[in-house]
Amino acid sequence: MRKILEELYYGNIRPCEGEFPKEEEYRVATNQVVAIESALMERLDDVSQELYRQLTFALIACDSLEAARIYADGFRTKILSLRIIRMTEQVVGADTEKFSQLFYAFNIRLTLT
Repeated sequence: MRKILEELYYGNIRPCEGEFPKEEEYRVATNQVVAIESALMERLDDVSQELYRQLTFALIACDSLEAARIYADGFRTKILSLRIIRMTEQVVGADTEKFSQLFYAFNIRLTLT
């Protein structure tokens, strides 16, 4: 686990650089974006095309920042969950039924907040 975290930290693992999703819905949506963008670019003059490119890059930058934030929040939530599991195990001990009830109650509270 430590090695994986180090690889993530140093940028050697890039979770978002995998293959594109293979679902039909994703392919259809991507093809639609490409078709609309091509049609739009044919109608724009050079100045408007450049402005559109700048807008596209700005949107990509915002999406990347949001994806990074969501990834970090998910990672933080997982670490918090693991800490709570350990603390609950220490309090409850080997009583797995009691542990399950406490952890289930915590997950409901975490989801609702």
